[in-house]
Amino acid sequence: MLHQGGARPGPAGRRDGGAAPAIPRLSSTSRHSWLTASSARVRYAAAVASALLATFAYAMHSRGLVMLADLAVVGVLIFRRQAAARLSVLAAAVTTVVTGAAAGLLGPAAGAGPGRRAGDAGR
Repeated sequence: MLHQGGARPGPAGRRDGGAAPAIPRLSSTSRHSWLTASSARVRYAAAVASALLATFAYAMHSRGLVMLADLAVVGVLIFRRQAAARLSVLAAAVTTVVTGAAAGLLGPAAGAGPGRRAGDAGR
């Protein structure tokens, strides 16, 4: 059965999703692009995109910590195996730190991040 306009209805007729289910897929796609980039420009763009998506996921939900750990593992692998890509690892690290600090400054307004429940946003 085809569903028009957005995500498929979940249990009890609720719509699943929004942007949250797309974040891990986009993050893994950007990491793949980072690993297989043929030019420096694509490598930097993919590194920064991967860092932004991982930090966004971490700011929104505690499971984003897994994405940050995955980003760190991929960064270490790239740093050790691809000498030409080492500056892209630095770009990803700086992006992660800056956006993580910005999310920390937003505090509960950022959403249901680590240490907060989903209903705590705005309290």
